[in-house]
Amino acid sequence: MRRVRSATALDTGSLVRYTNYSDMGLSIDTFAERMIELMPEMHLLMMRRTRHAVARGDLSLPQFWALYHLHKQAPCPVHSLAEHLNLSFSSASELIDRLVHAKYIVRERSREDRRVVHLKLTAKGRRTVEKIFDEQRESIKEIFRPLNAEERETYTRLMARTLEDQ
Repeated sequence: MRRVRSATALDTGSLVRYTNYSDMGLSIDTFAERMIELMPEMHLLMMRRTRHAVARGDLSLPQFWALYHLHKQAPCPVHSLAEHLNLSFSSASELIDRLVHAKYIVRERSREDRRVVHLKLTAKGRRTVEKIFDEQRESIKEIFRPLNAEERETYTRLMARTLEDQ
């Protein structure tokens, strides 16, 4: 299998691209090997850029993921956020305390069941998430600019299809 690396290494922030000239139809085994090579590099690239955007907002990555989840699923019970972030209840409580103290989120008691506490973004939390999303959009545009419109559409469609099947 002949591989040609193009672009610069990930430490410069550019995507490493692999071109394989020998196999036009990838077997599932070859595909798995290629994914083992490519997915960690793509993940690191995206995480590095997300971490950079998040750091400007004085948030940790787990705090950002909590805000992101609340942006999509608010109001959200504390136990659901803990499950989503794969945190123990006590770790989630500490993270939530810090976000409440920084005024990114608020706690509200459920009207139906006073034992249940729901979490919601504050205006500051929404602005922060939107700002990070804007920075992520710019990073994604930069990363995928070398692809033409059809390639970007195919990439998006295949990612969505893969996630639907999980």
